[in-house]
Amino acid sequence: MGNNCCASSDGDKGDVAVTKQVRVQDIVDAHSSVVQSGADLALLERLEGSSWIRKSDGNAMGQIQNSEVVWDSGFKSANSKLSSNGTATIVMNIKDKDKSYSFSGTVAFEDPVSITWSDGDVWKKRCRGGWKDRLAQSTMSRSNVDKEEAVAKEAQAACEIDEKEAGEAAATANAIKTECQRELDEALPEYYDAIKALDSLDKKDIQEVKSFAKPPALVEVVLSAVCLLMNKKETWDEAKKVMNDTGFLQSLKDYDKDALAGNVKLTQKLQKYVKREDFQPDQVRKVSNAATSLCMWVRAMDVYARVARSIEPKKEKLKGAEDAFATAEAKLQAKKKELQVVQDNVAALQQQLAKARSKAEKLEQDAETCKVQLTRAEKLLSGLGNESVRWDAASQVLEKNIKFVMGDIALAAGFIAYAGPFTASFRGTLIAHWLEKAKEVNLTADPAWKCSDTLCEPAEIREWNIKSLPADDLSVENGILVTRGRRWPLMIDPQGQGNRWIRNMKKDSGLGIIKLSTPNFLRTVETCIREGNAILLENVEEVLDPSLEPVLLKQVFKKGGQLLLRLGSEDVPYNESFQFFVTTKMANPHYLPEICIKVTVINFTVTLLGLEDQLVAEVVKNERPDLSELRAGLVVQIAADKAEMDRLEQLILKLLSEAGDDLLSDDTLIVTLDQSKKTGDGCKERMVSAELSMKEIDEVTEVLRPCATRASIIYFVVADLANIDPMYQYSLQFFTSLFQQRLAASPTAEDISERIHIIIQDFTQFIYTKICMGLFEDHKLLYSFMICNRCLRHEVHAQFMHKQRITLQEWSFFLRGLEAGKGIIDDTLTQAVEPPAWMTAQSYRKMLVLEQLTLKAGSEVFQGLAKDMFTPAWENFGTDDHMAGRSLPGMWAEKLTPFQQLLVIKSLRENFLQLVVRNFVGAELGKHYTVSPDFDLVGCFKDSKKTMPLIFVLSAGADPTDYLVKLAKDFEYEERLHFISLGQGQGQKAEALIKHGQETGDWVCLQNCHLAASWMPTLERIQEMQDPDSIDDMYRLWLTSMPSPTFPVPVLQGGIKITNEPPKGLRANLTRTFQESSDAKEHSRSFPCTFEPFRGHHA
Repeated sequence: MGNNCCASSDGDKGDVAVTKQVRVQDIVDAHSSVVQSGADLALLERLEGSSWIRKSDGNAMGQIQNSEVVWDSGFKSANSKLSSNGTATIVMNIKDKDKSYSFSGTVAFEDPVSITWSDGDVWKKRCRGGWKDRLAQSTMSRSNVDKEEAVAKEAQAACEIDEKEAGEAAATANAIKTECQRELDEALPEYYDAIKALDSLDKKDIQEVKSFAKPPALVEVVLSAVCLLMNKKETWDEAKKVMNDTGFLQSLKDYDKDALAGNVKLTQKLQKYVKREDFQPDQVRKVSNAATSLCMWVRAMDVYARVARSIEPKKEKLKGAEDAFATAEAKLQAKKKELQVVQDNVAALQQQLAKARSKAEKLEQDAETCKVQLTRAEKLLSGLGNESVRWDAASQVLEKNIKFVMGDIALAAGFIAYAGPFTASFRGTLIAHWLEKAKEVNLTADPAWKCSDTLCEPAEIREWNIKSLPADDLSVENGILVTRGRRWPLMIDPQGQGNRWIRNMKKDSGLGIIKLSTPNFLRTVETCIREGNAILLENVEEVLDPSLEPVLLKQVFKKGGQLLLRLGSEDVPYNESFQFFVTTKMANPHYLPEICIKVTVINFTVTLLGLEDQLVAEVVKNERPDLSELRAGLVVQIAADKAEMDRLEQLILKLLSEAGDDLLSDDTLIVTLDQSKKTGDGCKERMVSAELSMKEIDEVTEVLRPCATRASIIYFVVADLANIDPMYQYSLQFFTSLFQQRLAASPTAEDISERIHIIIQDFTQFIYTKICMGLFEDHKLLYSFMICNRCLRHEVHAQFMHKQRITLQEWSFFLRGLEAGKGIIDDTLTQAVEPPAWMTAQSYRKMLVLEQLTLKAGSEVFQGLAKDMFTPAWENFGTDDHMAGRSLPGMWAEKLTPFQQLLVIKSLRENFLQLVVRNFVGAELGKHYTVSPDFDLVGCFKDSKKTMPLIFVLSAGADPTDYLVKLAKDFEYEERLHFISLGQGQGQKAEALIKHGQETGDWVCLQNCHLAASWMPTLERIQEMQDPDSIDDMYRLWLTSMPSPTFPVPVLQGGIKITNEPPKGLRANLTRTFQESSDAKEHSRSFPCTFEPFRGHHA
């Protein structure tokens, strides 16, 4: 991001001014308005720094806007005015929480006597109005009823005895019946499975078995068992006769399994088959699917027969129990009739009692109400007892943190204004710098300030994570910038993570997805503005369509009481729920100030740690799918439980706050509290269990993390290749798919450590080979060197590899040479000493700088090296033209790591660097990484898909046409391969040819794409709009192009890139000759002595 940009005094109207004049008052107004808008002055007086706010002329925010850290970054934004309403809201939210916790804690410590009446007061009130007289009358009437009820109770008791006996008899019978049925049910599932398997068979399956002239032994055994059950001879010929019967399968389904249970002799004969170790469906399935179903049927019959015989004695016992139950039941019914007569008499007396009793009931209800309220008070205290301690602690935390509010808000405003385009490390630098400046103007901010603590709730962050936003700090900060910024976000999103998050977040509420290449995209924007849906504008470049300016600047106006936005030539009703998101896949775009003042630019580029977390999840999913599924479920469960706990807490606080003085008049609060407590206890138990499980999963994840670390390192190497050549573009999605592919295909191992090393080695070799297919020869060694040094520069991964880490000073010296010591080493130390006669002054200075630079960093590894240059051994080594293949003199060969030795040779003879780098890569990674992979067009074709173009990146003198024609001939596709050379007027023909190829499955080759720069956006649109379901599986799109910055990045990222340079040197020529001589190879087997010399001659 090159330019500095800031808004004019009225940025919302679109006025643009490129200047370094600071608008301090924009942000200061946000804070002073808290006082002016009527916020609680007593509260503000308690804020440390509030007096400064009232007297301030903008010092604090001026420090942030004038920050040299911001200016040094080369970026200046006008998105710096935090809404005054938002500022006041943050302050008042803290105040409201403090009041809620404080009030609720007070209620929780109240004494029950102060909440309701005392017992004595209750009974005094209830004794007024002759309550005792009415109670005595109802008592006399009640005594008559009691006498009759006593008679009824005796009858009831006798009846209950008989009922108990009948119940016991019934229980005995039911127990026997249940046991019989249970044992039978154990056999039935296998029987039903067998019948289901038979249903899946058809005539073709039976024909398959019959077709065996000499069936497999296991198939013959299965059919013999079937014949035995069918009372047929146990021979193959007889089995074929049985299967020839058209009703064969139906006869198996209708087989009398109960008769088999009674035929002991037959079931005993059957045991010789079912007891065979190989008479198992899994074993039979290896030789015949149809025989598998028959095997299942035979086994099911055997199980059923054995179970049915075992329960026969129990059936007899069941009959006796049922007879005993019938006798007891008859006796019970007689007693019940006698009881009914007595109960009718009691009912008559009870009717007489009803009037007297109703008067007493009301009085009892009144007394009960008092008791209930007392019970409610006790429950209320019990339910809130534990919470009160936590609420009191939370209130104290808010009281403590409230002094940081103004400083935190100032930092938040600066963060929203400036942090968006920067990396995680630079954001940290900004915050640290601002904290220092805040101290200078006596503005207190939290020393451990994080924007997520100030501007977001944990529940919201958890929801973002569930919607696929990575959980690292940078991604969370980006989520806050997207949702809290005053302007619509423009996300620098080369890996598509922000795009995916927005899609998941908005898919349920309505999301329109457009590109600037989408026909009539303004219609989609207009519809979403009307309906209040979100718009996602994808894959923008460095210029935005001017027609979107009213949307970006939110040029909303009111007319006739309705909000409108002028889009094009018409006024569109504006729904305030409308949201607008913009993403670009460009890794390092250059946006002019005119764009920066209209949007919030946010850097969504994936970080090493963020990608590592994503890839380690893929490793766990492959290695321990059970843990991966468990983790996914636990993440959702923990988030849901925490959200439920938050909801319950807010509900309780709300009910307590709204209850007023009489907390006990309504049972809602008590019931809600009781239910909430039970639900909360359940949530807490689940969360404790889930967090323990997550800890175990995290331990396994950390063991597997080195695999993801290596993959993440390699991805950033691959992503950096685009800095070498614009054609070297690879998407994270493409890279991840390769990683998943190799995880599944790599060799397995029982030992976890061995398995990790296998994954690392296998994937590193695989990705090296795949990426090299699309690199020019001059860049392949650089690619392997980048992989090697990135691995060794990563401290944790270098330690895992049991290698010494390349330090920052060593790497800086490799890149910058003498420049690495500027500002760190005194030049007089490196210029005063005369070099040895055999060395140049510059080479000797490099030795001195290398020694001093590492000493400054606390390493003595190079100490004495410069002095040793004066020895004959070093003179002999330094003047040897074959020094790259020799070991360093003396102790230095053992003392220095391969990279440190590389630095020494580079300093002595830089012209040997390429050879030394090759040796270094071979020593650290292996010889595989120093040799270019063979040209493999067939492999590239097999790796491709119908929606994935194959792109030949051309070099001077290279023509892949012959190779493509040969490939088509090998696949008998020569007649269906269509070529078209792009140029003036060829666009429509190419588009028609692509459409034809997608429909028919033909291959289409578009040659010289670099000559059709104006048509490349059309090619990008075709690739973006293609529907996989409507494309023939054999269709392939081949593209050839010289390296060109106009080639569409999305097409490059989604395709397989192939280079085919003319061979350089005898070895490369011979290798290519051997690869291409597939027909000659067959001939060479007959004439090896004559063929080989001709290969060398023609190489």
